[in-house]
Amino acid sequence: MAIKTNYNFKGIEVKDAYIRIDRLFGSSKENWTALVGVYNITTEEVPAIEGEEAKVETVYNKLDEFNIVAPFSADDRGYESLYSELKAKFGGIDC
Repeated sequence: MAIKTNYNFKGIEVKDAYIRIDRLFGSSKENWTALVGVYNITTEEVPAIEGEEAKVETVYNKLDEFNIVAPFSADDRGYESLYSELKAKFGGIDC
């Protein structure tokens, strides 16, 4: 799960940045904390190898990372609570 949104990276607007949770910490007693990565998605053409065709690969270039905290909710899993916090802060769509 991730969200795609515009992201301001040190004053530069990154269109369609890919924001995802890289690591999750916490529990019902400590709330949820996550290490969040912000990525710029590019494509890269891989030259053909003998007997194969050329390929286009998706490359995730890490731009930034930060921590985010979400309160524990008995109705949501940790990831759901944290993604709700990310969407409230950055907007965007699920991807």
